[in-house]
Amino acid sequence: MRSNLWDDPRIAKICDMTNKPEREVIGGLYWIWSMADDQSTDGRLEGLSLGAIDRKTGLKGLGAALVKVGWILESEDGVEIARFDEHNGVSAKRRAVMAKASSKYRSTSSDRHTTNMTDVSRGDDLDKNRIDNTPIVPQGDMELVIEETPKPETTHPALTRFRNLFNHRDSTPLDSSSSRAWEKNKKAAAAVSEEDWRFLEWAYRQKEGAAAQFRRKDLATLLNNILTEVSRARDWAGRSGASVSATAPVSTEPDGWRDLIETEFPEVNLTTWALLPDSMKFWVREKQRELAAA
Repeated sequence: MRSNLWDDPRIAKICDMTNKPEREVIGGLYWIWSMADDQSTDGRLEGLSLGAIDRKTGLKGLGAALVKVGWILESEDGVEIARFDEHNGVSAKRRAVMAKASSKYRSTSSDRHTTNMTDVSRGDDLDKNRIDNTPIVPQGDMELVIEETPKPETTHPALTRFRNLFNHRDSTPLDSSSSRAWEKNKKAAAAVSEEDWRFLEWAYRQKEGAAAQFRRKDLATLLNNILTEVSRARDWAGRSGASVSATAPVSTEPDGWRDLIETEFPEVNLTTWALLPDSMKFWVREKQRELAAA
């Protein structure tokens, strides 16, 4: 196994032949190579067939694909790992041990040389308290990726309403999972209609029944399942016979509503969201939901 195996063209060929992704093919290779290293000293695996390789790895056609790319050889008695002695077996292990010992010896010799040089020059201006914090930069095609936790947004009206379902204040920072869920589902959250909000807010006020038992337990999970939760809230309200429509709606001005109205209804004299007809507000909500789902 080696660091650049993922990009080996032979891996791509095996993936095409087996119709499996790289991660599954490389997992199968890990099994066969490590098994051969444990069960054989010369790479010959008597009794192992191509069908057995497919069965043990769960990858149909892997055995034939390995023969095709030249990584195993098929015989009447079984299979043989190609160029086994270069990477596996007693001789390869002996070379690895010797290389490790040689590296350790070079490191020790270098340390002794440095110590001797330090002793000779001890009379020079030497700052014993100085610590060199220069980072060691790895060589080769290596990229360090640092995932930054998105900064929580606390001013969006829709987020405030979702927070209120869990009695969270806007001044309380979102945890990392809630921040990621909000950034991912912001458009869908803003597109929730007033009617849907009445069902959601009803469900999250319940103290008993299906709504109290099965509703989402945290903000992140709710944001990641908005549409499903609205559907469930409607179902719970219908089964309980609740008159959700009697609940007074909370007015929330969705982002981007002016652009939608100007594009679709240029003749409308835009004033404020509160003065728009309810039917037009509903159209904006549904339009935003369609755009978010697209």
